[in-house]
Parts: sequence; C-alpha cells; structure tokens
Amino acid sequence: MQRTVRVLAGASVLAAGLAVGTADPGVAHATATVPTGFTDAAVVGVNAPTAVESLGDGRIVVLNQNGRVYVLRDGDPLPAPSLTISVCGGAGTEMGLLGFTTANDFAATGHVFVYYTATVAGGCVNRVSRFTMTGTTIARSSEVVLVDNIPGTVTESFRNHNGGDLEMGDDGYLYISVGDSGSDPRNDSGSGAANDAAQDMGLLSGKILRIGPDGSIPADNPFTGADTARCADESVDTSFTCQEIFASGLRNPYRFAFDPNDGGARFFINDVGQSAREEVDEGIKGANYGWNEREGQCPTGESPPCAAAPSAYTDPLTDYPRSTGTYITAGAFVPDGVWPERFDGGYLFADGGSGKIFLREADGTVDYNAPVVTGVAGLADMAFVPDADGYALVYSLNGSDEVRKITYSGAPDAASVDGLRLVPVAPTRVYDTRNGIGATAGVIRAGGSRQVDVQVPDAAVKAVLANVTLVGADGPGYLQAWPTGAARPATSIINAVEGGEIVANSVLLPVADDGTVLISTSMTTDLLVDVLGYFTEATTPGGEYRSLTPSRLLDTRQDAITPSGTEEVDLMVAGEGGVPDDGSAGSVALIVTTIGSASSDSSYTTVYPTGTTRPEASNVNTFGPSDIRANLVVVPLGTDGSVSLYGFDTDGLIVDLAGWFTADSVPATGDGLLTVMQSDRVVDTRQTPAVGFGPLADGGRAVLGFGSVVPADATAVVQNLTVAESTAWGFVAATPADVDPEVSNLNVTGPGQIRAALAITELSPDQEIAYSTLTAAPLIVDVYGYFR
Repeated sequence: MQRTVRVLAGASVLAAGLAVGTADPGVAHATATVPTGFTDAAVVGVNAPTAVESLGDGRIVVLNQNGRVYVLRDGDPLPAPSLTISVCGGAGTEMGLLGFTTANDFAATGHVFVYYTATVAGGCVNRVSRFTMTGTTIARSSEVVLVDNIPGTVTESFRNHNGGDLEMGDDGYLYISVGDSGSDPRNDSGSGAANDAAQDMGLLSGKILRIGPDGSIPADNPFTGADTARCADESVDTSFTCQEIFASGLRNPYRFAFDPNDGGARFFINDVGQSAREEVDEGIKGANYGWNEREGQCPTGESPPCAAAPSAYTDPLTDYPRSTGTYITAGAFVPDGVWPERFDGGYLFADGGSGKIFLREADGTVDYNAPVVTGVAGLADMAFVPDADGYALVYSLNGSDEVRKITYSGAPDAASVDGLRLVPVAPTRVYDTRNGIGATAGVIRAGGSRQVDVQVPDAAVKAVLANVTLVGADGPGYLQAWPTGAARPATSIINAVEGGEIVANSVLLPVADDGTVLISTSMTTDLLVDVLGYFTEATTPGGEYRSLTPSRLLDTRQDAITPSGTEEVDLMVAGEGGVPDDGSAGSVALIVTTIGSASSDSSYTTVYPTGTTRPEASNVNTFGPSDIRANLVVVPLGTDGSVSLYGFDTDGLIVDLAGWFTADSVPATGDGLLTVMQSDRVVDTRQTPAVGFGPLADGGRAVLGFGSVVPADATAVVQNLTVAESTAWGFVAATPADVDPEVSNLNVTGPGQIRAALAITELSPDQEIAYSTLTAAPLIVDVYGYFR
C-alpha cells in the first residue's frame, strides 16, 4: 500500500528533529565510535560549548563558556546569540557560562535559569539567575538573581571546582550543583584534598542546592528552622547551616541528571575525583557523600583515607579508578523504550578525559571494559532531544568546539497486524501522573516521554483503544503516541493551544510484546490514560465491527431530558440507528459531544454501561465557558441495551452513532476484523502541493478515495481528524461519500484552535469518504487502521 508524507499538525506542533548542521570549518571534528544501529553526526560548531538543553519541541539551547546563549533548531547554522552575559573567566578556565534549564511552566512564562560566574569586587562569584525568553530572545534586562555570591575564585591559583549545573525537577524545584571552590573560601583549611568546604554546612561550596523557581526555600528542605539561614555569601557564621543545601560532601559535581521515566525527583550526580576515583551518586535529601574525607567508596590504600566510618556517608552508586578515566562529566537517563531494550532503565555517563561514555544498566551494573561510546574526549554535557527517529543524544565537546548527536535509527515502523477482534472494557484508568497511577506522581517535562503499561490481559492482545487526556499543559504543544520499540511517528494525537488546557482524544495503537506504548509531549503537562478496549487475535467469537451510516441518538438541548448543569442520562441504543435489539450487539462506537457550561471553565462527560458503577474516568473534556468538544467513545452496552452518560457542569450532551461490535455470544463470521497499522497521513491541506486535496472553504466538501490506502474488502477506516488553526466557530464531519452529513466528528468554537478527534468512518461502496466543514480551516487526516 502507498505510504503518504506525514507531518505533525500545525506550525506550533511540528516535531522538529535535530538535523545535521555545519560545524565551523576550522575545527578538527571528533568522530565517535558508537554501537551498531547508531550514528554519530555533527550538529553545529560552537566555540567552547558547555551546557546543552532541550526545549522540548526539537529546539536545543547551547551555551558558549564566554557568555553566549544560542537557541538552535533543525541543525541550522549557528544563529546570533539569544543572550550575552559578561562572565568572569570563560574558555580555558572552569568558570564562565556553565548551566541552563527551563521552568516547568516555561511555555506559559518563558522562564529560564542560568548559572554563570560573575565578576565582583575582589574576585569572581557564581550566580544563579532567572531570565525570561520570548521566542528565541532572552532579555538581558529580565534577570532576577536567585542565588548570589556562591563562592568562586579565591585567588588566581584556584579558578576551578565551580560545579555549574542546573536542573528543574518534576517536583517543580530548581536544583543546583556547586563545587568546593578548589580552595577553602574561609581560608581555614586549604586546597585540594585539604579543602573541607564540602563538609562546611555554613558554605554553599561542595553541595547540591535546592530552591523554588522564585528563589524561595522549599519547606521540606533538609536544613530549616533553628540554627539555619539563607547563605548570601561566604561570610555566613559557621554556627548556621545554609537552608539552600539539599546534599553535601561533593568535590566538583559538574553535571547531574533527573530520570524522565518517572514522576519522582530521582537524580544522579557525577562528581569529579581528586586523584583516585570518579563517582556517580544518587541524589538523596540530606545525604553526605564524604568529600574531603573520602573519595569514591574509599578502597583501602587509596588517597584520601577514610577518615570516618563508611556508614557516616552515602556510598556512590558506581565509581571507577584513574586507570579507567580521568574526569567524569555529563550524564543522562535514557528514555525507556526509545533505544534497544538493553538501555531501558539505564543511565549514561561520560568521562571527558578518556572520551568514553559508560552505561549503568537498570540492575546497577557497569561494564567499564566495554563503554558504549568512545572517541568523545572533552565531552562537557549531554541531553536527550526529541528527534525524527525518536530521541537523539546531543552532546557538547568543549575542547573541539562542536555539538554532535548520537541517534538510534534501527527502530522499525510499527508493524501492521490483521484479524483483530474487540474486547471492550468500561473506561479503566491505567496511568495518571497526578496521583501516581502507573508511575510515581509528577508532571512530564516538555520533550519527555513515558512508557505506559496498558495492562493487557494476555499475549493475544495486539492493540489498544485508549482515551488519552492532557491536564494543565503549560502552553501550546502536542502529544504523540506509538508502540514501544517502534520508530516515532510523524503524527500527533492531541494538540493544545494555550496553558492550562484539559484535552482528551481517543487513540488506536499497536502494543509492544510487553504490553506497553510510548507517549511523548512537547509541553510540560500531566497525563491520563484510560483504556476503552483491547484488540486481540480473533480466536473466540464476538468483537466484530458492523459499520453504520452515522445517525444522531441524543441531543439534550432539543430533547430537554434534564436542565443544564450536571446531567445523568440513560440512553437506549439497542434497536436504534441500525443496532440490533436481540442481544447480538455487545458494544457501540459513539461520537459524544459535550457543550460546556457557560459559567464554568471545565466540564467533562463519562460514558459507561448502564447498570454498572460509574468509573473514575472521563471521555470528553471542555476548556473554557461554553466550549464544545467531541470524542470517539467505544463502550459496552448494559444488560438492557443502553449506556449511561454523566455530564459534569454541562449545557448539553450530543450522541451520534457510528457502528457496533458483536457480542461474545455471536458466532464469528470473519467479517469486521481490525487491521491496525503505522499511522499514515492521507490529507494535509496546509502543504504545497496539498496532500489528499486542497483547502476547504466555508461550507466546503471534498471526497477522498482510499483504494491506495486500504484493501478492496475494507468497510471502514479508523482515522484521526485534526483542524489546524481554525478560522471561526464550526465543525468537521467525515461520512461515506454517498451520504450527506447529519452529524459531526469534531468542533471548534473560535479562531486559532487546533483540535483533533478519532473517528471510525464507514467507506462508501466506491471506498470513498467525504469531508465537510462549516467554516474554512486547514484539515489533516491520519489513518490508524481499517475494518475488513
């Protein structure tokens, strides 16, 4: 079958993979040795690059140590700096512009955080500030200093051990790594191994700090209350403990990384050793990792000796000697499911001196004799960035003035699976980042992904029908979904256009052999996944689809079943619109439209079998007063042939019938079985030339033939319809080409909206579908499967 060009919906929802750019021509570029199936390529040349950071939508931020911040997209040539800061030190030192991260509400506020070394009277200090980014510009005047006078250089002889990393946790707090300053800022111990600043709780040196995004002290920080204080500079009385401290006893924690695979605040710290061991530590509140009294796990005979019992300190997760590497630098957790299975649960960490990247596997083991990457000497930082193939590991080479990426291109497209029957279930929540269902509670950060276990009942299940909801997105963006182990598709399933939105859409996906799927987001958001049904190998009766000409079953605005507000409706379906009333219908496919209350910002509707307990799940969500949204719902019928609808704070409920599935008591015929496939874009009216057909005007209608997309015996298609950048209030209807539309599939309530809705649409005898719009708007259609 023909494969069609696939592009994500809307200008604000493009999945911008980081393409290969051109580095500075005078640079001697590195070429890494990577595993089979991976490639290493140049991204762009940047003088003395330090930190790299994903913005979540395919763009990355690259810092130049001399004080310049660059924002890159698609491997374009190096642009003008987005921000220039005057720094102390810079290239050739361990000072300068060192760390960068974004707020969890970055899309809404534009807030970013920067760690740099500033020049002050008497020397240099490290500073953490918040700035505001608009587009690709970071206004210098927007600086708000959050933590200042972090001890930096004491004398010209000690211009090192500044740490310098920043990361925002899923818990919404800002974490900061600070080195021990090379020499004791108090001048009461010494330098090198004699420097006890990391054990001095009245100094910020040699610590991990944690503050709020406004600079405040979190209430649950380990050192608050009596005998504690904010530490504005190195003159704080030693009788007080710094409230900013989260953990202590570190020499030079140059980089650390949070685990994006879970909502908790799990992070690992890479701490550079003195002369014996390099180490990776787990970030633990209140932990003391032992420097300057121990290095690594302090094996017998290595310097410095253990000056205290090992139980007094937190051991590293792993450490290695100078015969393996000379200075540990960057680290990054591998997003589960996007690289080969060996990497699931893994943590990558780099040694800048030996030019090696090691893998700490999920079971905690590290094979130091078999690094996964070699040839990356001078590696300063690395981060996973959304890429056309899934996720690329982007890294900076401070010594060779280059940013590069490692990409896994061995993942295949999702395989098509034929002959599947439906096993419907009442909406069942399997994932909720708000309260810890399926994972530890915590938002998904922009650009992150989650591997979701959809709890398949047995190995015969090959696909899942689920309702996916984003809650409280921090701004415009999109969600994508695909089976674990497959290549990232170029299509999206949900779009948001403003902060705070609650948006739901159904999705049909093949599942991996382990019963999981991947969901990624370009904005920071909470995520809910409710399973509506499983598609399983057709070894038993029932679950065959019978398509119908769409018809309306309910409109509470006209039927006046209940007053506006909270509506509870039992709707008889058996015997209506072509659904049999003899018990042979087990479940139905409905288009449910919710009209939100004029006096409420959010409404929702839950559909479930009559006579059963209403589930803690929703099918349709609105956002804003009088908003109108539709979604596809597949739901089992109650014992009497009806379904129940619970509409919370609604001004109306509309139900349209699309088709029905046979009950388990009905003998199998082999007709109406599903083929699920890699999503395939068949219409995109934005493109030049257009895909499928051209733009639709007000009241427009276009017919698309599916003969090159589905086989001759296909009766209906499963398709995702997206309106990109609506122009006015309106709707879109997809119907067999020989039928005039009397129902709609999705609604828009004003200009500038991007909305998507899954549909099961019957094909005409000529295998055609007509798409009708009330008002002009770009239309995108992605096919996910078909019944035959």
